[in-house]
Amino acid sequence: MSFFESYFFLFCDSFFSALILPPRSEMVVKAMNALHSYNIYVVFVLALSASMLGSMTNWWIGKYFTFLRNTDFFKTKAQEIAKAEVKWHKFLVWILLVSWLDVIGAPFAVMAGFFKTTWQRFLLLVFIGKISYYYFLIFCDLDLKTVLS
Repeated sequence: MSFFESYFFLFCDSFFSALILPPRSEMVVKAMNALHSYNIYVVFVLALSASMLGSMTNWWIGKYFTFLRNTDFFKTKAQEIAKAEVKWHKFLVWILLVSWLDVIGAPFAVMAGFFKTTWQRFLLLVFIGKISYYYFLIFCDLDLKTVLS
C-alpha cells in the first residue's frame, strides 16, 4: 500500500468513525504512529479534519431532519422537546467536548443539530474536544479512553 493510499484510508476511517455507527479510528492512528514511517503531523491533520467532517455530517443530519418534529410522536411530545432544548442550550451543550467518544459522541452531534445549536458554537466545542483527543493520542501516545476507565 502506498503512502497516499494509507493516508486516504486514514481519512476515510476517521470520517466514518465520527458517524453514527463508528468503527474505531484510534487503531489506524496508533498503528500509523507506531510504524514511524508516516508523518505524524499529516496523520494528526487528516484524522482531525476527517473526524470534524464526520461530526459536521451528524450535526447536519440532526439539523435538517427536523421534519421529524411534524410526526405524530414528536407533536405529542412537543412540550418535553421544548424543555429538553432549553436544558440542552443551558447545560448540556458542553457535552460536545467529549464528542470524540465512540458510542455516545455521534448522537450528541445529532442532538446538537436537532436542538438548533449554532454551527459556530458546535464547531468550537467539537474542535476543542477532538484536537485535545488526537493530540494526546498521537503526540503523547496516550489513549484517553483507557485513562478514563
